[in-house]
Amino acid sequence: MQRIIELAKMVSSNAVKKGSLIGIETTSTIFIDGRTQFVVRLAKSLIKKNEVTQINSKEKVNPFLNPDPDLTVNEICGTHNVLLNKFSVVNLHLLLTTKQFEPQEQPLNQRDFTAIWTVLKEENMLCFFNCGPESGYSQPHKHIQVVPLPFIQNNNIDFPLESRLLDEPNILNNIAYKSNQLSFDHSIIKIDEEIWKQNDPIIAGQQFEINYLNCAKNLNWFHRHSYNFLMTRKCMWIVPRSKEKIQTLSVNALGFAGTFLVKTEQDEQLLRTIGADNLLSQVTFPKN
Repeated sequence: MQRIIELAKMVSSNAVKKGSLIGIETTSTIFIDGRTQFVVRLAKSLIKKNEVTQINSKEKVNPFLNPDPDLTVNEICGTHNVLLNKFSVVNLHLLLTTKQFEPQEQPLNQRDFTAIWTVLKEENMLCFFNCGPESGYSQPHKHIQVVPLPFIQNNNIDFPLESRLLDEPNILNNIAYKSNQLSFDHSIIKIDEEIWKQNDPIIAGQQFEINYLNCAKNLNWFHRHSYNFLMTRKCMWIVPRSKEKIQTLSVNALGFAGTFLVKTEQDEQLLRTIGADNLLSQVTFPKN
């Protein structure tokens, strides 16, 4: 069977030729805040993408229920479609969408995690899920986003906040904890690497769902707030959200991996003025 990532490359190439896939041109810079190298992407053409999203919202168009064949990579697990993100800031930005409509506000479940496991087993990527009005999501149909790693080339980490999430050497796998290096409330679970050798996708999905629920319980709130969920082959983490934005700076799940997307030079300067860590603290809750 052909790997999903290889299929995605072929579908992406054809979609670009047909004009179905719209790559959003960005310029990336490294923003050092404290000892962390955050990634800032400036994408002026995001304004056009927002205009299309608003039109679709007014017309109640659901792009995931009957997905564009030009953007469809594959079906997995009988429950999800793998799609290309029509407006992609990075190459091979994938979406795992439920085949039948499910609200984005619903918790992740075993079926979702089985789909995630199927993708991550092939390739170490970053999966993220924006849930609730303050999380930064734009589509009401349940979807999990997947982007390639690493974010910074020629570095020994996959994403800027990785070392601050995982620098807790005495923590056992599958046990929820909070990092001493993050000031805002969050919950992390290190993933046992043996699960990637599992032959039964459903069993793997069940284990991930247990981890997810334990992660949420460690926050003592369980779905009372909007939240962002992120996951790689090494760990999963949840961040409850108090706000979607500060002034003109919107933050979605990728902010909690250490990368920000801005639309104007003014927003980029505002981010540098506020500070990345400070911005993340302002859109979350204090750590208990």
